[in-house]
Amino acid sequence: MRKVSRIEHYPVSRRVQVHIDVKFLADSIQAIELSETGYPPRHYFPCKDVRMDLLTLSERRPAARLKARGCISL
Repeated sequence: MRKVSRIEHYPVSRRVQVHIDVKFLADSIQAIELSETGYPPRHYFPCKDVRMDLLTLSERRPAARLKARGCISL
């Protein structure tokens, strides 16, 4: 029998910030949290809330629709 994966996403009701060392990467009050069975929760950010100049474009493309809507997962 195949295990069913459940995916839920909802707006985060608080400010979400991402820092790596002393670099500030993202700050948003419009982040989305995605929960998927068997995986830790992830936050997705609107591109406008992310320091894109500090990121490198990946060749990998997301399969999920939410991930393809111009959101960044950090």
